[in-house]
Amino acid sequence: MAVLSGVVIFGGIRQIARVAEIIVPFMAVAYLLMAVYVLIANAALVPHVLWTIVSSAFGLQEAAGGSAYEGIATVFDAADASMGLMATINLIAILLLSGTIAKLTKDYFKQRKQGLAPVFHAADYPELQGKIDHGIWSRV
Repeated sequence: MAVLSGVVIFGGIRQIARVAEIIVPFMAVAYLLMAVYVLIANAALVPHVLWTIVSSAFGLQEAAGGSAYEGIATVFDAADASMGLMATINLIAILLLSGTIAKLTKDYFKQRKQGLAPVFHAADYPELQGKIDHGIWSRV
């Protein structure tokens, strides 16, 4: 594993991009499948967990502030939940955009090989039509 990692890392940014282009979609699918598996495997506990979250968030002890340790633990638990949510959103975005990103990357390197300064032309990508705000770079 260390040798493979070294080959990828020392292969430069292009090698890292090639490997990431292949691995990241599989990682995203594996992550989502594991999340679904955990939910299904613990389906009987899900209602209790949701009730515990709601009751713990809005109970009298929480309203009074609770102890310092519990308050800190709650903050870290909330931060963990937020990070998990953000990771899930990012993984979904990666899955949805991976084809377009691969196409744009190939075009970028093609322009570089031709000795040109790479330029993005939205007209070359019909799948992006209507999704790009053309005035975004000129806003103050």
